[in-house]
Amino acid sequence: MPTIHNHRGAFRPLLGGTAVVNPQVKHPGTLGFVAVDESDPTQQFIVSSYHVLVRLMGQPGVEGEPIFQPSSQGPSSEVAFVELSRADPGLDCAVARVANNIRTSRHILGLGLPGTPQLAQVGMRVVKSGLSTGVTEGVVTKVSGDLVRLEPPEGFPEDYELSDVADSGSLWLELETRAPVALHVRGNPDGLEWAEGIAIHQVLGALRLRM
Repeated sequence: MPTIHNHRGAFRPLLGGTAVVNPQVKHPGTLGFVAVDESDPTQQFIVSSYHVLVRLMGQPGVEGEPIFQPSSQGPSSEVAFVELSRADPGLDCAVARVANNIRTSRHILGLGLPGTPQLAQVGMRVVKSGLSTGVTEGVVTKVSGDLVRLEPPEGFPEDYELSDVADSGSLWLELETRAPVALHVRGNPDGLEWAEGIAIHQVLGALRLRM
């Protein structure tokens, strides 16, 4: 299993669970997964949170801004370009079109190949791979419309860290099947540990993508 430090490395082909940043936002986050246009698989995109790829607080973005992996250290780390027609600030999800010279993989660091997306259900055990906290486990405690709430599983330590700031954009998967269930968008800053994600079917529908 990769260490948290390794999630900050430069990965070619691009992998889910690794660092991405828009230098204009200055808020590093996680490349959740690679997807394709719902009707044209030759069009490839990376998927993350709107507040990672576009702008904080749902503010308007700029078409074609470069996204870097893992950081904006020279042109070799420029991997994709913001596409505002596939961005939804309300759901806090967005894409960047993968550059022609960049190879991709559907795999997620530390978790392997995702299965078929499915609906989150209360009691479901899930796992994610994120930039800040690496691979962590949770359990779905509430599903309300588009929103999926997660908490540490029963019996885990009281100080177990489910997620942290730069995990935004990571993909929650069902533990056994690796079926995607939600795109991580936020966690709690302090107190009782919890996280929230947007149901994956809503994300894929809003962005007109398939996995």
